[in-house]
Amino acid sequence: MTTEPTYDPVTCITACELRAIGVPIPAHVPDCGWIKRTAISMKPVAVKATPGEIAQGMMTVNLETVITQPFRWIELNATITKA
Repeated sequence: MTTEPTYDPVTCITACELRAIGVPIPAHVPDCGWIKRTAISMKPVAVKATPGEIAQGMMTVNLETVITQPFRWIELNATITKA
């Protein structure tokens, strides 16, 4: 028997959270869309630091993000009427 995955904030991350850290998520994915954290991999593609940045303990890292599973979310159309 296969069960649908459920959202768990410890093991999952939302599109909103990913957007907040600069990961480009397609506009059609709502902020409430989520994936398992294990479905994301990031690898550095460029690392830059000026001597001044190094002296301050800073550097710039560009990351390539790969998402290996589709986002999940629930869409619901409802009509509420007076009883």
